Amino acid sequence: MSPDAKFKNLPRLYIDQPLGQGYIVALESDQVHYLRNVLRRESGDRLRLFNGRDGEWIYELNSLSKKKGEAEAVSNLRPQPEAKDDLILIFAPLKKPETDMVIQKATELGVTQIYPVIMDHSNTRKIRADRLETIIKEAAEQSEGLSLPKLHNIQPLKECLATFEPSVKIYVALERQEDRFSDTGWPANTGVRGVVIGPEGGFSEEERNWFLGTKKVIPLSLGERVLRAETAAIAALSVLQFQS
Repeated sequence: MSPDAKFKNLPRLYIDQPLGQGYIVALESDQVHYLRNVLRRESGDRLRLFNGRDGEWIYELNSLSKKKGEAEAVSNLRPQPEAKDDLILIFAPLKKPETDMVIQKATELGVTQIYPVIMDHSNTRKIRADRLETIIKEAAEQSEGLSLPKLHNIQPLKECLATFEPSVKIYVALERQEDRFSDTGWPANTGVRGVVIGPEGGFSEEERNWFLGTKKVIPLSLGERVLRAETAAIAALSVLQFQS
């Protein structure tokens, strides 16, 4: 459910503080700068705040100086929806712009868990978690989301897959795989689903053979074209959103 049109133009920010009637929040320094110097807001103006737990609220600025800002709750705009089944992205971090795009679009598409992993052809074995968390927050603010996906620490692919229960359907996007959803005979789905996306260099032959032989993942085809890794992530997540 989207907010009423009359509130659409209010600034919308994520804040990691309790929200609700009677709660006054202190804005972070970057939020103060954004509201005061970019949007030219001042005391008495209103904004929308969400924290991933308490829904979305209309708040009114009590004060807004060069370094500090404070706002007080006015009314609840949207309640926090019940948690949906997890939508999981497991991917090998790419070059910086492409990784940023994957994180941003995954958040917009409603992913609940993001697992960066190390594969044989990985471009990098490190991530800047703080920078990616900022991208997640900004994407949630822009896309009207009420929750933020959890970003996990980077780890080897097989260690990551070992953490999931057998009932969790984890697909792996393989180039030119014959069957689009070859999950016949697999355990009943809990509704939790995810996808593994390879690095820019693609999966190694060893990884591909392991995928086809293990019961940890289900092969998934995205068609005849060879997609860039960031495109494959967006396409696969879009497919899984509408998979029953």
